Amino acid sequence: MGLTKQYLRYKYDATCNIVGSQNGAIQSVSKDVFAVVAAENVNFLNVRTGERVGQIEGSTKMVTAIKLSADKHTIAVGYDDGEIRLVRRENGESSGDVELAAKKTIDTVRSAENVMEAVEIMRDNAVNKIDDSKHVAHPLLQSYVGKSIEYFIIDTIGKVKSRVHHSLVENSLEVVKILNQLEQFTVGGLSSIKGLYGFNLMALRTVLRDIQDRTSSKLFTDIGFGH
Repeated sequence: MGLTKQYLRYKYDATCNIVGSQNGAIQSVSKDVFAVVAAENVNFLNVRTGERVGQIEGSTKMVTAIKLSADKHTIAVGYDDGEIRLVRRENGESSGDVELAAKKTIDTVRSAENVMEAVEIMRDNAVNKIDDSKHVAHPLLQSYVGKSIEYFIIDTIGKVKSRVHHSLVENSLEVVKILNQLEQFTVGGLSSIKGLYGFNLMALRTVLRDIQDRTSSKLFTDIGFGH
């Protein structure tokens, strides 16, 4: 007896329309419900009625993979930055994150090493300056002559890619509060600088017009103060 093609064992029943990401995934949750990747969300669709019965949302990153547990009560959602979210389902709806699994990448390790190295360089430089008055600064610190050495640490941290700690920041309530305060202070500071700049610019234009009136000549014919 020859081999029987496996697909002949199944009988065609019906069709349904599902909208999802081109490179997404589909997982069977129950007899009628499927989990479908749709950009940054995961939709739970009833294929018989065509209705959406649940959704995992709240992220701005693209979903690249989904996998259900054996009991189909927990779903693992993988994102394009390597983050994995475990979400518990109840009656077809997500009930929140069970755990946030941060995946270490080359960028996270390299960034951490750079920050620790910068702190060590700065500490050694401070100690050596006390012990040796003729101490020569580390090559990385020589470009900061004339300004605070703390800028070296700030610049090192500034080189860390935002996506390395983005998931941790957006899921930390304490950090979000600090960022909101920082946003308010930044906007206020920029508004103050803008007002001071505008005041000084108007003062310079007034002085320029006064000089031109007294000398009956045009100054700075090829250079303007802007508009």
